[in-house]
Amino acid sequence: MAKVKKESLSAEELLGQALVPKGDQPYDVPANWVWTYLTTGFAECLDKFRKPINAAERAERGGDVPYYGATGQVGWIDDFLTNEHLVLIGEDGAPFFDYLKDKAYVIQGKAWVNNHAHILKSYYGMNGNKFLMHYLNIFNYNGYVNGTTRLKLTQASMNMMPVPIPPLAEQQRIVDRIESMFAKLDQAKELAQKALDSFETRKAAILHKAFTGELTANWREEHTFESAQNRLMNIIETRSDIGSKSKELAAYMDELLIDDVSDANGWLHLKAMLLCDNITCGGTPTGFIYEHEDIPFLKVYNIVDNKIAFDEKPQFTNRETHNGKLKSSKLKPNDVIMNIVGPPLRKIAVIPEDYAEWNMNQALVRFRTTEHVLPKYFYYCLVYPATLDEVISDTKGVVGQANISVTQSRNLNIPVPSLEEQYEIVHILDSFFDKEQKAKELIDVIDTIDMIKKSMLARAFRGELGTNDPSEESALKLLKEVVLTQ
Repeated sequence: MAKVKKESLSAEELLGQALVPKGDQPYDVPANWVWTYLTTGFAECLDKFRKPINAAERAERGGDVPYYGATGQVGWIDDFLTNEHLVLIGEDGAPFFDYLKDKAYVIQGKAWVNNHAHILKSYYGMNGNKFLMHYLNIFNYNGYVNGTTRLKLTQASMNMMPVPIPPLAEQQRIVDRIESMFAKLDQAKELAQKALDSFETRKAAILHKAFTGELTANWREEHTFESAQNRLMNIIETRSDIGSKSKELAAYMDELLIDDVSDANGWLHLKAMLLCDNITCGGTPTGFIYEHEDIPFLKVYNIVDNKIAFDEKPQFTNRETHNGKLKSSKLKPNDVIMNIVGPPLRKIAVIPEDYAEWNMNQALVRFRTTEHVLPKYFYYCLVYPATLDEVISDTKGVVGQANISVTQSRNLNIPVPSLEEQYEIVHILDSFFDKEQKAKELIDVIDTIDMIKKSMLARAFRGELGTNDPSEESALKLLKEVVLTQ
């Protein structure tokens, strides 16, 4: 059937085309609201004013005009294509299916928009733009975006998105209520984020001080401890007695000189392979993993917040496999494990005493320290970013994957103070990290604030904020005026 020209339609027919049929309306709204299609009855699409400019050209055209993309400003340029209050929503690259993240934002003044964002201008003024932005940030995009690796909201799909229209006065009240509440929530979120950032800053600082000797400088002045030379000899002797000595380790032990591996604090700086029993990774017991058996079997996802979380999809292997095929990767309480397949890397944990024996898969490596290094000290040393920085910068793997080799794990450089000083460092760090739970609670607060905002938006666009006046004239007349003047 041929499309009927707009000029040949009556006012009632045009209005009928702009209204969303009852069966297609996402949910019920107050009686004096109406549902329309986004670019038919609520906003004009101004995509003709967008133009992409590559980074190289923008670098040559540096200026003071914001250059916008799918989710916000991405640079500056020396000219503008728009100069008014507008709504931008991502065409591609926006987090359409992430409930807590925004997909639309408002811009004002001179601007240049690239082709990764749609440009919209409400027919109902600045408050209409704000109303629309908030609505687009709570809209359910299922069925409107497509794509696998990169979701896209085409202009055709956007045009058909349903939007509720309240009376103008109600639009104003909704926007005012949202902005007032959001301002308070944002203030609370900012305070929580500052407290969290402060903890993370202090965490980085105390770890740096702990493993450079600064944290226990006063302790060393007040205590006596075995010389670095004697400790090195004892460490070598202990590791030699263990056996399972590789050619690499033997060569390393032969070339060790005290002046090369000690510092002014009396600390030694030694490779992990000298401080641990055989450092090894786990195995892949295909067909020998069970939901219920004798030996708990750990995978990377069982390390959560640098602790063992075995309740997270627990799996087991049987004792025969544990003592046979997987005998080299046995774990016991106080062993330290670290993931060597990522991203992300830097997942580290101490094996707890929940079970007498454990085992692990090939994505984890085990460190079993000798009597000269406390397991908890070694754990904190791995948590200290500088210990792994150089190794991670040199990681190799397939696309999208980062791997640390077992050899790299064995060659990690570990600062080793006296055993007594290790106890002091662990005591201080334990006390500090006991407060980490409060930091996690701050993360929960931030997430809760984001959820409250989305919940408020969901209620707002259903007319459930308590601001709607049912005696106000229906928005149907408002829509009719818009349709007839387009």
